[in-house]
This record gives sequence, C-alpha cells and structure tokens, in this order.
Amino acid sequence: MEKILRENEALGGLARITFQMTNVALEHKQMLKSIEMLGTKVAPMVRKALGVSV
Repeated sequence: MEKILRENEALGGLARITFQMTNVALEHKQMLKSIEMLGTKVAPMVRKALGVSV
C-alpha cells in the first residue's frame, strides 16, 4: 500500500493502476489468493488513505 500511495503523490494522482501478476514460482491457488487480497484488503486501504469512496 505504501508504494501505491507514494507513486500517487509523486505523479500528482492516479486514476488507475495496472498490476502484472506473473510468477512461475507461485501455484495457481496462491496467485488467486494474491489477486483476492489486492481487491479485498489493499484496495480498500488505499481508498481510505486517499479519502476516496466507491
């Protein structure tokens, strides 16, 4: 989350972020868990820190 907020500030605001989720070392199940965590944990924390409501 800190990296996202830092980039947001450095660039004067972000409208959207794209993640490249490629890692041959992760099993499919672990990759799906990572994607789920981005949506259910990270995104809400970033929105809250930026004062954005959806």
